[in-house]
Amino acid sequence: MPPQKEASAIRQEERDIAPWTLNDVMLGVVLTAILWLVSAVIYSSYTASTASITNNPLKAFLILVLATLVEGVFIAGPLLIAWRTTRPAEGKSHWRVALEGLGFRRFHVWHACVAIIGFFFLIYLANFVYQAVITTFHLPIQTNDQYIFEKGRIDPLTTYATLAAGVLVAPICEEIFFRGLLLGGLRRSMSNGWAIIISAVVFALAHFDPGSFVVLLVIGLILGYLRCRMRSIWPGILLHTLNNAYSSLLIVLALTHVINV
Repeated sequence: MPPQKEASAIRQEERDIAPWTLNDVMLGVVLTAILWLVSAVIYSSYTASTASITNNPLKAFLILVLATLVEGVFIAGPLLIAWRTTRPAEGKSHWRVALEGLGFRRFHVWHACVAIIGFFFLIYLANFVYQAVITTFHLPIQTNDQYIFEKGRIDPLTTYATLAAGVLVAPICEEIFFRGLLLGGLRRSMSNGWAIIISAVVFALAHFDPGSFVVLLVIGLILGYLRCRMRSIWPGILLHTLNNAYSSLLIVLALTHVINV
């Protein structure tokens, strides 16, 4: 690579490194964990107290609101840390600089579309192989999708509300936290490879879904790589949304007896 282009690439890479440190990341993680615990307790208490109520539109709406709250807490820590560690730049507001630090930047649309499609099929393949292994060896493993499907047989409306939050809210909030705050902070102290691996492991563990850990780890690795490669959080949000939408669609089609499971 010519010296001028190499210098330009280095400067571009430096601009993509978040300004916060690992200590800032830990502060954001602790704050998020506290808020998530509170919101999760509220969500669990409500679902437990209304377990006998099925196919109730009001319950489904409140579940959507509470599920949105549970996912929404993932953006509190990142926004706070991004605001504290950035300063307004020439021609840019403080919030714009903070959001750019989290990865909200322009990206090459065509390259991103190709990558998103390719990685979506890679995730599909990983999930297919994982399900085949479970079936072939009769492993006593229940994935989160299977759990949601079983709950959907009893209370479809509430399940649809949960799936809606998983498609419309979760991708944005989780990408801001895991690929914005966490991955961004890790990249200041280690190589991109290790930062991607560690953030992917935390991403998989944070779902509290042992049955889907392997697939979640693969998804986390792909989303982390996509974030670093595209220098923007948007492609990851789009891929995350596409994957959740596809999984949700399969559950809805199965619940409405369009497909057999």
